[in-house]
Amino acid sequence: MKSLTGKLIALAFVGSITFASCGDGDGNAENTDTMSTGEQMSAAADTVQDALNGDQDKRFVQDAIELNTKELAWINAGIQNGTDADVKKHAKHMLPDHEKMGTDMTAYAAKMSIEMPNVDVTNEVDNNEKKGRDWDKKWADKMVDDHEKAINRFENASGTVKDPELKTMIDNTLPTLRSHLEMAKTLKEKFNK
Repeated sequence: MKSLTGKLIALAFVGSITFASCGDGDGNAENTDTMSTGEQMSAAADTVQDALNGDQDKRFVQDAIELNTKELAWINAGIQNGTDADVKKHAKHMLPDHEKMGTDMTAYAAKMSIEMPNVDVTNEVDNNEKKGRDWDKKWADKMVDDHEKAINRFENASGTVKDPELKTMIDNTLPTLRSHLEMAKTLKEKFNK
C-alpha cells in the first residue's frame, strides 16, 4: 500500500508540476490555464485520494468476503462437530446472518466489478480433531476472536469507505456482529468456569 500511495502521490505531483510549468514557448513558466498551481496541486491530491479510497473500498470488500467465508466454515463446523447444545444453538443462530452477509457482499462485489478473493477453507477447521468440551471451548474462543476482529474492521471501514452504499451495508451489519460477539462471549465464559 505504501508503494502504491507513494507512486500515486509522486505521479500527481509530477503531473501538476509539469502542467503548471507549461509556458508560452519562450521559457516563461506562465500557467496558460485558469487554475493556479495551488489549485492544480489540490486537484491532483483529490485525484490521488479518490484512487486510494476506491482501492480501500475494494480491499475492505475482499477482506470482508474472506473473513466471512472462513467464519462460515467455523460456524458449519460448530453445527456438525459441536458436542455442547449451546455451541450448536449459537452456530445455527449465526449461520443465516453470515450467509446473508456473504450474499450481500458478493452481490456488491459483482455490481462494482470487484474481483472475488480466492478463499480456501479446506484446512480452516480440522475435522479430525477430537470432539468434546475442549473442541467446543476452542470453537467459542474462535468465535469471540473472529467477531472482535470483524467488528474492528467494519468499524474502521465505516469511517473510511467512500461509497455510501457500502457504508450503509457496513453500518447495517455491525449490530448483528456485535450480537454474535455477545453470544460468543457468554459461551466462552461457560467453558472457562
